[in-house]
Amino acid sequence: MKLLSLLLVSLALTINLHAQCAPEVEKIVQELQEKVESSNAYAIDFTLEQAYVGESAQTQSGKLLVHDNKFRLTLPDQKILSNGQALWIVLDDAKEVQIMSLDESSGLGALSPINILEQYCGDQFMAESMGTKDQSGESLEIIEVAPLDKSEDIFKIRIEYHTEKKEIRKVKTFSKDGSRIILVASNYNFTPDFADVDFEYDSAQHPDYHIEDLR
Repeated sequence: MKLLSLLLVSLALTINLHAQCAPEVEKIVQELQEKVESSNAYAIDFTLEQAYVGESAQTQSGKLLVHDNKFRLTLPDQKILSNGQALWIVLDDAKEVQIMSLDESSGLGALSPINILEQYCGDQFMAESMGTKDQSGESLEIIEVAPLDKSEDIFKIRIEYHTEKKEIRKVKTFSKDGSRIILVASNYNFTPDFADVDFEYDSAQHPDYHIEDLR
């Protein structure tokens, strides 16, 4: 669940923020908000690299599809779906499906890409622009977010933002134990094809899967 939350934090960097941040970051937040609100839905292709101390780095590719408060996150060995009310975690290797309520009372509402990043730009975190860098002829602004509570495991999140296209290109988290998680967005699509069924669990496509209803 911790990895799921972190992954959605990283992917949610394109959407709904009401930030209490440095002015440079506030400007970027507004730009992202305007771009997303002008689109009915969007999809992101990404790669995720996880590097833990003493272990070989692991990289996997995935895709996120978002429509309003609905989303579908696809990874090689699992899918995470939400229709805005329920959350399905489909574990293909284990042939298991976990179902949870997605609401404020359960605390799982924070997993929604619509809401999750707010916690990283509130009064418990400090965010600032670190300037720009050129990469392959493109200008990227560097933003760093750090928790004010120094007991947190993650002590810094570095974000690379394409100032012209208004897209998050990379998110890198730094943990005190030396582990790093790097997410790179390789493609944005603001006119994706989708249907409501894309955000619902279909039991017919997962025969013999054990269902664990945690609602």
